[in-house]
Amino acid sequence: MIQSAASSPGIELSVIDSRYANEIERGLATFAREPNGGIVTTATASAVTHRKLIISLVRRYRLPDIYAFRYYPADGGLASYGPDPVETYKRAADYADRISA
Repeated sequence: MIQSAASSPGIELSVIDSRYANEIERGLATFAREPNGGIVTTATASAVTHRKLIISLVRRYRLPDIYAFRYYPADGGLASYGPDPVETYKRAADYADRISA
């Protein structure tokens, strides 16, 4: 979905490898030099692992940011677009309880 939005006129997609903290720092510093940028962080294990670093860097560079999960805004990110995993697990437990009853 991000790739299809990036194919729109006037939108350029830049991918930052988030496996290592130094790559994140270097990638966001480079990205922040360009005007009118914003960050969309997808649901990857490495993004979750480095979420506090990512959030602190986007705050430092004053970039708008949106994330896949609700706990990113709880840690200081701007907004999220995805489900609340805790709520999903609670609902799954309710359904399992109904089945076993």
